[in-house]
Amino acid sequence: MPHAPDLGRSARDARHGRWLLCGVLGAVVSAIRPVILRAHEIRRLLQGLPVLVVRPVKPQPPEWCAQFGYTCFTPAGHISGRGAYRDDPAEKFFRLPFGAPGQRLWVRETWAEVGTSDPLLCVYRADYPACVPPGYSNIPPSDHVRWGSSSCMPRWASRLTVEVETTRALRLHTISEDDAVAAGCEGMPCDCIGSDEHGCTDCMNGGWVGGESPGCEFALLWDSTEGRKPGLDYKSNPFVWAALVRPVEAGNA
Repeated sequence: MPHAPDLGRSARDARHGRWLLCGVLGAVVSAIRPVILRAHEIRRLLQGLPVLVVRPVKPQPPEWCAQFGYTCFTPAGHISGRGAYRDDPAEKFFRLPFGAPGQRLWVRETWAEVGTSDPLLCVYRADYPACVPPGYSNIPPSDHVRWGSSSCMPRWASRLTVEVETTRALRLHTISEDDAVAAGCEGMPCDCIGSDEHGCTDCMNGGWVGGESPGCEFALLWDSTEGRKPGLDYKSNPFVWAALVRPVEAGNA
């Protein structure tokens, strides 16, 4: 006589299957993945300092998104954009591009393979030629090196790993002077040596040589990179991601 199906066991198996699936998805979410960083961001990481990575939100959120944060409905790995759409409360979810806090990323940057005796010898444009190991001579100038694209850097050539601490979504113009410094734009502070009876002739009494504070340097750098795309220039004030990442020590990567 055939046995009736054990519904309790089937339910337990189904739950176990869901747990396994959640475990697999969690492993995928937490798996280390690549991130492309620019030279000024790399140089700050090499000093052992955290860096603020600012990138445009793609696609741009609708204009009614006035506030970003987290609610009880926000899915894991996302942030909520809230506002009023046609006079009614509205909410839209955006996936965090660098992952949730604690996510680790291996860094891609502009690099080159230059070793003939050592095929794994790599150099990096962000701090070239300081990155060349001691003992090498006849070091060519940077413009004679055949640099490879950061997007093509393999995992084995990466020298930096970072961990996400926080991620914000905000308008570009709300990036403060302190944020610009954290993003690797330090400006050139003036020591006001070149002063006359009218004040400093180097910074025009503004405190920064050439008038380029960290915020101004950040704006110029933005327009030379992300701002070249339509609607993403500094004047357009697009929505951006601002992720604070810290370098992870080699032994802990």
